[in-house]
Amino acid sequence: MLAHLASVGGQRATSRSRLRTLMIASVAVFVIIFVWTTSSTDGEPFKSVVSSWPEVVSSTFGSDAAPDTPSSGTTPNPDVPPPPAADPVPVPSADAAPPKLNLPPVEHPAAPPAAVFGEPPAVQKSTPLFILVGDSTTNGQLRDGGGWGDAFLWLLMRDAEGVNRGANGAVSTHYYNSSMWTDTIDKVKAAVPFRKVYVTIQFGHNDQNPATNVTIDMYQDALATMAREVVAAGGTPMLVSPLARRDFKSLTPGAPPTIVDNLGNEREATKRAYEIVLAEQAVDAPNHVRFVNLNAASLAYIAAIGLKASYRYNKYHPFLVDTTHLNEHGALVFSRIVADLMLGHPAELVPPGQTDPWTPGNNNPDDGLSNWIQPNPYLTGLIWHGDPA
Repeated sequence: MLAHLASVGGQRATSRSRLRTLMIASVAVFVIIFVWTTSSTDGEPFKSVVSSWPEVVSSTFGSDAAPDTPSSGTTPNPDVPPPPAADPVPVPSADAAPPKLNLPPVEHPAAPPAAVFGEPPAVQKSTPLFILVGDSTTNGQLRDGGGWGDAFLWLLMRDAEGVNRGANGAVSTHYYNSSMWTDTIDKVKAAVPFRKVYVTIQFGHNDQNPATNVTIDMYQDALATMAREVVAAGGTPMLVSPLARRDFKSLTPGAPPTIVDNLGNEREATKRAYEIVLAEQAVDAPNHVRFVNLNAASLAYIAAIGLKASYRYNKYHPFLVDTTHLNEHGALVFSRIVADLMLGHPAELVPPGQTDPWTPGNNNPDDGLSNWIQPNPYLTGLIWHGDPA
């Protein structure tokens, strides 16, 4: 038995040895073939044959050496004419017309105009440009904001354009003293020779924070100063009172909660800043400052629909109920309020049982904005009649 096992083991060892020998021999044969092929390809016989092929073929398979420079260790073949020298590329003349490129047209109707980025367009544009300045309640949801700004820009039509420059956590005085404001004024100056420019300015939420050390008078002065600088740059400022918070409290046990007016001081200060700047402007000034009373309108609407319906507009937060910032649904609703206010709608709701006498573009003091902002009669009707939208 032991002898049989030893015999089997010896046979297996012999088989493994033969397999290794066969593999080594195969690799050696492959290496020999590869070396022979490579050396023959680079040799003179192969190059002589290739040089007799058509040029389109020989240029692909020939040597990498320059046409007039023989490869190292070789001599030119006297029976094969040298290839023609390549024509040098002529230096373009200063008077030569630039080459024409047949490229498909590229359109970016929703993008800010070239003037916004410092390069003014070459021709006059009849469409307006909107620049939205403010805090996170102006900033868009895609940039972690919670405001109405981006949704408002979606309402622009007929090639009207806009850019949202809202910044999360912004305070009026800090924004004014930042490069963002300087850059905004530069963009207004670059664009006004070619088109009308509107600049919305909305702050107030973060100004209330005691840590900012911003008094209500400082807030008012900052808004008035920004509006003046927009006017001086040739733009039309729109001072927007801050978006109302969806805060409620119960005054009487068992009674429905009532809305809390916790931005009233900022609303009135925004209005005073508007009145101050307006009084400084000539009667026939082409870019009178405007007041958009978003706080009064949004406060009235939130109070009408109540706590439960208004909470549907809250931006999601994992640890608290965010009654300041808007989700995408809320952005659509409150951007409609901003748009209607710009188009001349009063900041009050329509009394119950009555028809709204207002229609966009119907001799409203909207500075012609009804030509550039899309109407939405259904959503407008729900909002100004105090119904959940």
